[in-house]
Amino acid sequence: MLQLMKPSETVTKALKRLGGNTTMTTAQRLKLKKLQKQAKSGAATSSSPEMQNMLKLTELADLLISNGNFEIYSETFEKLQYSIEQKNKPKDGGADPLDMFADSVSSSKLTESTKTESAVKAVRWEYKSENTDESQLQGPFTTEQMQQWQEEGKFKEGVWCRRVGETNASFYNSKRIDFDLYM
Repeated sequence: MLQLMKPSETVTKALKRLGGNTTMTTAQRLKLKKLQKQAKSGAATSSSPEMQNMLKLTELADLLISNGNFEIYSETFEKLQYSIEQKNKPKDGGADPLDMFADSVSSSKLTESTKTESAVKAVRWEYKSENTDESQLQGPFTTEQMQQWQEEGKFKEGVWCRRVGETNASFYNSKRIDFDLYM
């Protein structure tokens, strides 16, 4: 396409330039359509080089439209050239070249940060045997410990639990808490 276009020219302007920049009658459009079909089927055309270039540019634009680029007719020579350069560049690992403040992160630092995030997100529990203010608070315990004790029957009557760090939060009966959701 770039060979058929001039700098700062859109695809539409290039088609008008190559087509003689005239408005066509219905008969001329039908003739053009017939020429396009002949060009696709490989039949020889006796039209001018400009007409052949226009047909070639139209075919390429239609191909790009069928591949999802619906705004091809309004794209300029420079925009197409830039797009081609970007697609031909080797990938650099997903870093944004315009992000001047980005730090390169090593994989070891990345795994360390995910480990600390998962440790921070681990839910810990505290419980008391009765739902009164005077009852002694036990804990903190991990979700795994709470689930294991519940399965072993340590909390037959049920105890009153809440997550650690939620000082004003309500206590809920351990029979109502599904500890699997917090693992």
